[in-house]
Amino acid sequence: MTILDLDHEDEFINLQRVIDDKLQLELVPFGSSSFKTDLMTHKALQPYVELLLDTITKADRDYVIFCGKVFEKLLENYTQEKKDYEFNLVKTDGSLSKNKARFSRLVLNHKGHQIQAGIAHSFAQQGLTGAIMEDYGKKCYELYNQKLI
Repeated sequence: MTILDLDHEDEFINLQRVIDDKLQLELVPFGSSSFKTDLMTHKALQPYVELLLDTITKADRDYVIFCGKVFEKLLENYTQEKKDYEFNLVKTDGSLSKNKARFSRLVLNHKGHQIQAGIAHSFAQQGLTGAIMEDYGKKCYELYNQKLI
């Protein structure tokens, strides 16, 4: 399955895919400037990671992508194989970004299930918008579909 069809004439096809054809779960489903992140320890989050992985394994998934570098540590105990990538992104003027973006390919093992997954470490990076975000998405898609190690 293609995630988004950038060449398709019907723009509503992509809207349908984004709304109807994905499962999106938020580890912390709200944002607040007063939210106390110091209470969100690795140990405190572990039952939620278990629930998240249980949910993921309930159905076949075309793609499993965890957005944010926090997942590297949270998924550490489940990681069977991992390959990390660092790369510069192309800015709107054609030059390369100063900072490198990161993406990881993983094979997770959870209760006997193998989960092919990716971690988009740089997804929430400030300034990663517009054409730069599009380039990041394309690069993550390309790396996700490569064979691991």
